[in-house]
Amino acid sequence: LSAAGSRNHHPNGNQPDHALTITLDQSDRAAQRSLAEYIVRRKVVLDFIEILLEKVQDDTRDSSYQREDILHSFICPLRVKTIDGGGSKVEPAASHDLWIVDERLTFAQYFSSDVEFRKLSEAVESDERPDVLIFDYVHGLRQTEEPSKVLLVEFKRPGRTSYTDDENPQFQVERYVKQLQSGGLSDVRGRPISLDQNTIFYCYIVADIVGKMDTWTYSWQRTADGRGRIYRPNNGFHGSIELLGWDQLISDARARNQAFFDKAGISGESFFSSL
Repeated sequence: LSAAGSRNHHPNGNQPDHALTITLDQSDRAAQRSLAEYIVRRKVVLDFIEILLEKVQDDTRDSSYQREDILHSFICPLRVKTIDGGGSKVEPAASHDLWIVDERLTFAQYFSSDVEFRKLSEAVESDERPDVLIFDYVHGLRQTEEPSKVLLVEFKRPGRTSYTDDENPQFQVERYVKQLQSGGLSDVRGRPISLDQNTIFYCYIVADIVGKMDTWTYSWQRTADGRGRIYRPNNGFHGSIELLGWDQLISDARARNQAFFDKAGISGESFFSSL
């Protein structure tokens, strides 16, 4: 080998370059630090929502429980749509905590939150505002041959016992599905989104199962743990409506993350236990 060639090799033969090793170690430490910060953030979010559920009172309502819009805002920002970058401001996927509802939503990018149907679709005049609609699994946004899927999340005020007839979860979801299937949606590239009879709609209703909500859903199938309820329509649309209480939502999210909290050494008291 020439002198120039020999300079390109470590004198011990197969040992890695020292500078490269340092760079990889630094990168690894940065990744571990980022992961640790993310795990801590998840626990902070869960602890804070528990504080809202337990201690924060709303004096403007006939209830001692927190309004759903405040809880909604801690899980997903309000008045946002990322489906086409329209009139509402666009937020990065990292701005929401929809993983609390379902881990599959951790990296959801295409969603609307508290936005009127008429702003989502030119074919709909309704001022109704679905709490959260997730379009990540819509054919065209993700290149896949699977049927399009839309996920819907509705939040109801914790402890609420009375509702109007329009808020019956089955009828409300069916009404939303019909409006979505009417067309007029476009994707981030301006191309039309087709939601037809083959589209699957997975719907979550987060509400305490008391009062009228309990009466309306009494005949629904129970979830495996017996705490929630599921309705699967025979006709009208493909999919399901799952009802789960606020306490169940938080306890399930905590259970899914408990191993990470234990590993990070933060599985003890709430970060807000002194409040």
